Amino acid sequence: MKNLFGSALFLGALTLSLVSFSSKPGMPLIKGNPDGLEKIPENLFIPDAFFTKYNLELAPQSNAHIKDWSTIDRTAKIGVVDDVRWEFKDADEAMAWHKKNLAVNSENGVEFKDKVYIPGAQELHMYRESKSITDMNASMNIDTKQFYFIYVIDKVVSKVVVTVNGKVSLDDASVFPKEAAKNVRNALGIVVAPPAKPVVVSKTKPVVVPSNKNSVSPSATKK
Repeated sequence: MKNLFGSALFLGALTLSLVSFSSKPGMPLIKGNPDGLEKIPENLFIPDAFFTKYNLELAPQSNAHIKDWSTIDRTAKIGVVDDVRWEFKDADEAMAWHKKNLAVNSENGVEFKDKVYIPGAQELHMYRESKSITDMNASMNIDTKQFYFIYVIDKVVSKVVVTVNGKVSLDDASVFPKEAAKNVRNALGIVVAPPAKPVVVSKTKPVVVPSNKNSVSPSATKK
């Protein structure tokens, strides 16, 4: 199958124009609702330097909520990364908005339940591209797929969409939402304790050693 990120970029733009909408008159369209605070601090986004090792370039920013990174290299494993943020007044408002708009922000994607640990992320939902995009790619013999990661950390809602070449794994794609979460935590001063290691309980029956000096050893009972 073809690995055409140029075509994927076209499909991404098409999806953007068809699925996204604005709840505020005159605001540019983005992937999802442009609600929350109008200005998003730079330190809530994945830093530019992180993308250089993937040879991704930043497209002109359409508004304060989204940064689009992409490459025209048809052999690249990572083709497009959409880095999206919404910031709210507090954590309750962010969570309520996230739950209300999850269907829209998923862009009709197919949800999957694989285990991915993103420190600090609450209400993490992950999706593949919509069935219509999957079918369209297949009909055009294009071997690309998308991973959507949408979650909340305190008063910030993050959405990271990664478009990859065929055999790139979920683990490979998840480095971007993990980096996004790290920067949000750092910006908000949130420290997350590492997950506790599971306690392994031995199933072997414990051997009780008698402490009484007058105890008789098993060998002493044999005659």
